[in-house]
Amino acid sequence: MANPKIAVQVYSIGKIYDENPYEAFKIIKDCGYDAVEMVGKVIMEATELKKMLDDVGLECCGWHTPWEYIGNPDILEMFITYNKIVGNKYLISTPWGYRRDMDNWLEGCAKMNEIAARLKKCGMHTGIHFDASPKSSVAWGATNEQLLDVFAANTVDDIVLQLDTGNGWAGGAEPVAAIKKFKNRYQTIHFKPYSPTRGYPPIGEDDTDWAEIVKYLKEYGNTEYYIIEHEVPNAKVEIKTCIDNFKKFL
Repeated sequence: MANPKIAVQVYSIGKIYDENPYEAFKIIKDCGYDAVEMVGKVIMEATELKKMLDDVGLECCGWHTPWEYIGNPDILEMFITYNKIVGNKYLISTPWGYRRDMDNWLEGCAKMNEIAARLKKCGMHTGIHFDASPKSSVAWGATNEQLLDVFAANTVDDIVLQLDTGNGWAGGAEPVAAIKKFKNRYQTIHFKPYSPTRGYPPIGEDDTDWAEIVKYLKEYGNTEYYIIEHEVPNAKVEIKTCIDNFKKFL
């Protein structure tokens, strides 16, 4: 596989995107990114989105998909058609509804396997965005990291484990150790910078061992896209800092 492309989660500059999607895409491209991952509900026709991306020279590398979009077979069929037009093959969800107890979590795993089988026929993939932040922790006897273990063990290998490195670490899962637990399931992954003492500074100013993560993913990750996410008020400036500094680890 060629070196993974570098993308950004559009949520990083979500306010700009909400006001002017084309301007947001232009900023992303000017920062040096190859692709963008979308998030949330559809707000424009697929042909319009595709034209915007083509005009600025970006790929769509994924969609953080609301559960009701992929959990409902009829809506899923429409969303498959939409994403085929856009050129995206990764529909990544976070089925938080299955966190109520272990039985429901396992039901979620089974449902994701069904969705993965449907998408595979179209050359597409599903996956879970695993946040593992303190806010998303559960109180019924399993840590976030244990939930990821259960999910990985009960889903097919082509379902993406899209770990959020920053929120994962904030939730107690040191990213290098968490990533090395699994192989070939990081087709896309969220690179969010984090420091236990300083919070969420840009990449290069945080404490994440990016060199070790990149080294592992190049050999064992089956990774197609590195997706940078940076959730700060001045992210328009800092997503540029993030990609410039991240490239030093490649």
